[in-house]
Amino acid sequence: MFKRHLAALACAAAAFVATPTLAAEPPAANLELARRAVDLLDIDNTMDEMVAVMTDVMLAGLEGNPQFKPEWRQPMIDAVKAEVKAQEPWYLEEMAKIYAGAYSETELRDLVTFFETPSGRAFIERTSELGKEAEAMGDELARRMEPGLTRRLEKLMSEKPRKPVA
Repeated sequence: MFKRHLAALACAAAAFVATPTLAAEPPAANLELARRAVDLLDIDNTMDEMVAVMTDVMLAGLEGNPQFKPEWRQPMIDAVKAEVKAQEPWYLEEMAKIYAGAYSETELRDLVTFFETPSGRAFIERTSELGKEAEAMGDELARRMEPGLTRRLEKLMSEKPRKPVA
């Protein structure tokens, strides 16, 4: 019974997450400011970093395959880079739409103004490095949480299921 409830809950959550939200089209002024913010954020450089990680992971998985030929390595990297570059305009426009819908016109003006200052440029430049440090901390946090979380979940799963509160 517990597993059925858990499965039903998981399906409901998956359906909720997979359902796209039908957001209204953002105002034109917001969209223009958001495009400027996205441009200042150097997201295209972040995408270059993403390509490097993606190709490393992809090639690490392929290099153990006996059918993989070493001479394919660079052409595969080039193919991924070319495809990401081809998709970049779409991605940047979608990011602009997300920003345009998330922030008011005033907030977008403030963000653009900040991003254009020396402090704003420093913030943008350091965000990537700080993200790497935060990711490493997240890995360490997961490692530290594992024993306690395992104990808690094992205890939870060994208990009789409780009736939901109406």
